[in-house]
Amino acid sequence: ALQRKCAERDYPCAVVGVPKSIDNDILVIDKTFGFDTACQEGVKAINAAYVEASSAFRGVGLVKLMGRQSGFIAMNSSLASGEVDVCLIPETKFDLEGEAGLLSHIERTLEQKGHCVVVVAEGAYQDEISNISEKDASGNPVLEDVGRYLRDEIKRYFSSDKGRKSVDLKYIDPTYMIRAVETNTSDKIYCYVLAQGAVHAAFAGFTGVTVGMVNTHTAYFPIDLIVSSARRVDIGGKTWQRLMSATMQPSLLNKK
Repeated sequence: ALQRKCAERDYPCAVVGVPKSIDNDILVIDKTFGFDTACQEGVKAINAAYVEASSAFRGVGLVKLMGRQSGFIAMNSSLASGEVDVCLIPETKFDLEGEAGLLSHIERTLEQKGHCVVVVAEGAYQDEISNISEKDASGNPVLEDVGRYLRDEIKRYFSSDKGRKSVDLKYIDPTYMIRAVETNTSDKIYCYVLAQGAVHAAFAGFTGVTVGMVNTHTAYFPIDLIVSSARRVDIGGKTWQRLMSATMQPSLLNKK
């Protein structure tokens, strides 16, 4: 928008962007800055939920991580932690109720292990619980709080009046702690590289472009191109399949 306005007014100004999205949801480039730090802090929240869940009788640790349209933070944090039993992201569908649904799987995990750790990205399950056509002032879909929703549903499912054994549920939402934390070494260096690349682009006469790393090389792309859609987790890809192998998580979908 800035570049177009400058062009309309014939104003000589170079507009160069940097890939700022903690969710790592920008097309083409290897990663966005802040993503490594978010995953590092996400692991800490997951490990805290694991300690709480495993220290309690029939403990359930529920962690909500960032990821409005893409589940990269939840996926990578869960894989790095090694303590997650279920990871829920926007790219996958799941049933809450039913024999193959999430709640039944949590119940089976509790019977087998005595505890269960669930990680959910903030954009998961929104088709079922929110009116995603509604937009906020920035044009983003208004999301329901899936973390609190799942917390309430798990408590309801395991309530005594349902004839099931109760659970000791701990819910952790580290969103603002992650946003406020100091960036780690990797992101500090990455930010420096991106800033330097952006300045080089401006001095070279480029405008309406963004800088990013692709296969460890600095590259420039039209801003309109890389914001045309969100990058999403490939659920058929190796990283997601590695996580499924680690968690032994089923599809969580009932047969139709």
